[in-house]
Amino acid sequence: MFPTPHTVTVYKPGEDDFWSNAGDAVVLIIKCRVDEKTQVVKNRMGDEVVVGAEIMFRGLPDIDYDDKIEFINERGNSLKREPELIAPARKLNGKALYTSVYL
Repeated sequence: MFPTPHTVTVYKPGEDDFWSNAGDAVVLIIKCRVDEKTQVVKNRMGDEVVVGAEIMFRGLPDIDYDDKIEFINERGNSLKREPELIAPARKLNGKALYTSVYL
């Protein structure tokens, strides 16, 4: 497969209560591989967007388009954005082998 030497923090939005007050956000820490590179991809709407990182997860992680993903690299620089594209790669049997998330 591929090594997963990095970790990212996923901030999931909390659910609104009866008075539309946002609840506490759920925080997940997931192992992954991050490639910091600038490239052009098509987002889920079909528009071309420029992304600054590709994050590869094993399997299909619990990540949605309204989550915020934070990565801190070896130099201490932080990247915190919402995903532009979530692209799972599947085997012939339909199971997700890995998922690429573009920020």
